[in-house]
Amino acid sequence: MPLGITDALTDAISLILGNRSQDRKHQFADAVAADAAAQIDHVQPDAFALEMFEDVERIGGRSDQQCIDFRLPRTPIKETEHRAGAFEARFGEGATELDALEALHPGALRRILVENIERFHDSDLCREMVAVEDAIRLEMSSAESEVRARHADEIAAIEQEQRTLKEQIQEKLDELQELIDEREDVLTERIEALLETIQEELEDAKPDIDDYEWPSPAEGDEFEDPLFDSRRGYLDQIDRYARFKGKEIAVCQGPRPKARAKAYGERHAVDRAAEAIKASPEKSTREIAEELGIPMHTVRRARHKCVDISVQPAIALND
Repeated sequence: MPLGITDALTDAISLILGNRSQDRKHQFADAVAADAAAQIDHVQPDAFALEMFEDVERIGGRSDQQCIDFRLPRTPIKETEHRAGAFEARFGEGATELDALEALHPGALRRILVENIERFHDSDLCREMVAVEDAIRLEMSSAESEVRARHADEIAAIEQEQRTLKEQIQEKLDELQELIDEREDVLTERIEALLETIQEELEDAKPDIDDYEWPSPAEGDEFEDPLFDSRRGYLDQIDRYARFKGKEIAVCQGPRPKARAKAYGERHAVDRAAEAIKASPEKSTREIAEELGIPMHTVRRARHKCVDISVQPAIALND
């Protein structure tokens, strides 16, 4: 069964590449290992691990023969490296750095790794898996068709019964809806008739307000000579206010400005017309205007004043 073990593969390759590095520089090894492992989608983990650890030098790409073939230069080993003696005794003086291979032969290290790793990768597995899946689907579809064919008559009968049941239910629902509509129409007619009867009875039962004796307001304790009385004429009210302030006014004494004289004459004419209307309410506006020798609009103002006074209650302010 294919397994995705890219992370584990990266760690293993990195470990092998750095196994013989006398200075412990793993950065380059890690980068190459990750790139190589990324090329493999499916591996056989057990066989891969066994082969890799049994033949480290061949898979790692750092064998003596490879150093000779690629003509990799040797560099002195650090004095602090305690394994230097055993290493040089086996491989000779100096050591070859891994990055020298990539620097002198770009891509060579990757090719070595991929070539060995791909021995454990089945490139046909994915295609074969898809083929098996298609065969299973085809067989399932065929089996389904055969089973349905054996029970086709029973399936058709059940479906027909289902359609018949739905039709019968719909007929019952239609009949029930017709009955509901009929009952609602009857109830609506009864409700409308009842409301009409109630309206008529309420109309007959309502009381006549003229049959009741309505209370009248009590007479107020009014002042004999209030400071303000809405029934007074303008001149009388001005005279009363002047007396309240301790002044005496002479309406016709001395000259007065034209505007003030006109305003006084207009108010005086309105008061005269109001008194004439009260005395002879049957007379028309024209008759009163001709009798007093004043404009008709002055008489109309007097009529409005009389109406306002008759409608509004008398207002009296005590001084």
